Amino acid sequence: STLLCESIAKRIFPREEYEGVEEAHYAYRVRDRLRKDVLVPLRKVLDLPEVFIGANQWNLIPYNRVASVA
Repeated sequence: STLLCESIAKRIFPREEYEGVEEAHYAYRVRDRLRKDVLVPLRKVLDLPEVFIGANQWNLIPYNRVASVA
């Protein structure tokens, strides 16, 4: 999963934006940026039950989106 995320992140955030940063740090930074700038907002928009479960907000779970029910 990490290599898949890293490959996607490197395509979205090109190396040119991170000149002077060694490869290992570049990979870490773009994976973190992918998570913060893309995945977290996407999960919020999709209204995934996992977000509410993780936040212990059981009363807000959209049960029509729970896999075993949908």
